Amino acid sequence: MVFGQVVIGPPGSGKTTYCNGISQFLSLLGRKVAVVNLDPANDALPYPLLFEL
Repeated sequence: MVFGQVVIGPPGSGKTTYCNGISQFLSLLGRKVAVVNLDPANDALPYPLLFEL
């Protein structure tokens, strides 16, 4: 079974921090994690991306 989340919000609301934290947490649990960045303005991310526009 595959699960996903869509994280949206205004600039500075903690989307990157949340995505970084949840990806670390799920990785520690042994789950596969893929982050897809759809924001072309955000070019410096602290986690690896599966796909970027």
